[in-house]
Amino acid sequence: MDVDADNERHKREERERQRQRRERRANKSEDQKRKEARRREINRKTLEAQGKVKKPQPPPPTADTSKFQALFKDRTKGFVIEFNFRNAAPRPPVGPCFVGHGIDGELNDKWTKYMANNAVEANYAWQLHAEPDLGVPLAPSAMDIEGCYVDPLKEEKKEKEAYDELFDDDEIDEKKETKKGLPPLHPDDEALVNWKGSMGDTATEEIKRRKDMAKAKYLKGITASSTNQNQISLAKKSRGFTSRVLDEDNPFFMKKTTYLANDPTQRVHDFKSLAHTKQQAAEEIEQKLEANKLSGKEAIEKSFELASKTVHKKHPTKSNVEIVCEIPLLPDDITWGHNFTQVVLDSLPKLKQNQLESAYIADVNKGAGSLRMECNLLATDESSEDYNPIQKYDLDIVGMKEEDAPHSNFLFIVDEDNKTATYHPITSRVQLSAGRPPASNIVPRFIKKRKLEDYEIEVMEKSMADVDADLAKKYGIEDEDKMDQLNGNENGGNAVKRSNPFDAGSDSSDDSDDGF
Repeated sequence: MDVDADNERHKREERERQRQRRERRANKSEDQKRKEARRREINRKTLEAQGKVKKPQPPPPTADTSKFQALFKDRTKGFVIEFNFRNAAPRPPVGPCFVGHGIDGELNDKWTKYMANNAVEANYAWQLHAEPDLGVPLAPSAMDIEGCYVDPLKEEKKEKEAYDELFDDDEIDEKKETKKGLPPLHPDDEALVNWKGSMGDTATEEIKRRKDMAKAKYLKGITASSTNQNQISLAKKSRGFTSRVLDEDNPFFMKKTTYLANDPTQRVHDFKSLAHTKQQAAEEIEQKLEANKLSGKEAIEKSFELASKTVHKKHPTKSNVEIVCEIPLLPDDITWGHNFTQVVLDSLPKLKQNQLESAYIADVNKGAGSLRMECNLLATDESSEDYNPIQKYDLDIVGMKEEDAPHSNFLFIVDEDNKTATYHPITSRVQLSAGRPPASNIVPRFIKKRKLEDYEIEVMEKSMADVDADLAKKYGIEDEDKMDQLNGNENGGNAVKRSNPFDAGSDSSDDSDDGF
């Protein structure tokens, strides 16, 4: 029952909507009727325009209407195929398309690539096979190899006979030198190649030109009897390149360019007064003078005097720390000629302190299958003076000083009994890592000291000349300030004479195996 009731209701609503539409169509206003009539007219005209046959294109110029085509037809009479002149490449037979697997195949390696399977094919250099001229005449100097290039413009000389070589009779020589070159073009072919006329319908253009001439005569009031071709000249507009900017006497963009800027609020001409300029220059000069005073020799010496006269000295960060002893710090002139390095052991072997002090690093070589260097640590036993390998390490050398940079790492030696403190620069660090047992086939060694060679002594003395005034004079160091400072360090104060542990003649440098 509900379905039948719904169907009846829908039918009643549909009949009501149809009745309302009929009433609206019957009661249309005049404006609506005019709009609908105009719309129907536009649709009718559009359909008529679409159904019209297009105006046929004019046929291409033939030999009867074009001078160029007539000359071209005359020159192509002997050909079996009838040629039509065209100055463009032919159209491709198909449009652009992807061949094969496309970019997806290239990325996924689906393409089959040819690979040379022998050395002869892989190393073969393919030669370019082409005509000697490549379609372009070359200069004789471009390819002078005999038989490789034939210059068409080169003069061909005949070999002289024995009579000509003896008497050199050029006037009666019938075999004169002849010029060899490209054959000249036929006049009609040359006219086709270097055609300067019109490529279109010349007959139509001639008719149009005559009409323009007649119109010009009529406008000027010239009769046919008094017409002179020299008096009539058609106005031809110049179709060349014209520029409004370049032809202008005073270009607009070159006017008042001083004020061009990105910021329109910026003051361009903010000039300073003469007094302000002089004041600024005086301030700059005063700053330079102050800087020179602080960095001068007198200012530096005065700062040292003030520092030495200070009675109560304080620590820069720890205020509760008091000075117990004041010791001057000087370079270690005894060991200055030697190179010190810092040795860091990764896993320290179980040795006594005196054994570690006298230990040596030996057998330094490049490890097999590794880029690192390997070495052995040699030490003595309590019962013997021979050196035995205790541990094997990987050796790395790390630089601690950059090139052309001052030293930043030092070894300080403080002697509390003699109240002296010295320093020695350290330029490298030896890192011993990955400690492991050494090889079992290494025999014990013994180590003895030898005297230095002359060239070694010279190198050491040149290095010690930085802190020794006598050696500086010996090797020609002319820095007077440095020499005065060195002399003051040697002669001034209560310096204590220390023994050189590296001297071969001293007691500490005998044949014993103690380290230094």
